[in-house]
Amino acid sequence: MSKYEEIRARCDAATPGEWRTPPTFSGICSQSGDILAINRIVNTRDADMIFIAHAREDIPFLLNELAAKDEEIEQLQNTHVKIQYRDEELTISELCDRADKAFEQVNRLKSDCKQLKNLIEEAAEEIENCYGRETELSERLRTAL
Repeated sequence: MSKYEEIRARCDAATPGEWRTPPTFSGICSQSGDILAINRIVNTRDADMIFIAHAREDIPFLLNELAAKDEEIEQLQNTHVKIQYRDEELTISELCDRADKAFEQVNRLKSDCKQLKNLIEEAAEEIENCYGRETELSERLRTAL
């Protein structure tokens, strides 16, 4: 049994209804007037007794809120949101996969451009070496870079 289930079981087993701390009584009573606890501890603060009394309503409220949030999270995880992209409807996952592939292609193109630039520079140097000087063609190649 999980901690959540243990708390839920204790909560379900407790006396139902609203608990309160009557002003003329040092303890906690149920809505029907049953005495649930008597404050026999010396120096117990009223705030502590109020906290205990409200726990009967606060804990179920919090458990229900937690269950609702868990259900909402599960629904969101299982939802396949479709996004219109060009002529297709894609899930977010599919769109992310396409973005990753496009990013990889851009990186390959950048690498290819660097290689091409180096080859053009090498070609310009070879032309200059053949003629012993800068030529119109080597000048145009360098201008194109």
